[in-house]
Amino acid sequence: MLNYKLRTALQQAARTSAARAAAGFACAEVVEVNRDAGSVTLEHAGVAHLSLPPMTMVFGVQHPALLDSLRPGGQVWFKAVDAGGRFVVTDIEGLD
Repeated sequence: MLNYKLRTALQQAARTSAARAAAGFACAEVVEVNRDAGSVTLEHAGVAHLSLPPMTMVFGVQHPALLDSLRPGGQVWFKAVDAGGRFVVTDIEGLD
């Protein structure tokens, strides 16, 4: 049986994940950060609102500062848009 603190933490994580997914965020692992090109390569779960299945792909970033805290191997939540056929990350943050 799970202890109370662990069970509570798992329930909170599930609520947070559901809320982020409902807000258009997807989870991913950072594969590569290219500051010169203003892009990030993510191995991501499916992104429903963009009709993207799970895959590894390169995204542009809306603001170069979004790349500042990213490191290969980091786990993130990200939000992206289709900007005329180019997928662009508009928000990204470390996984809780």
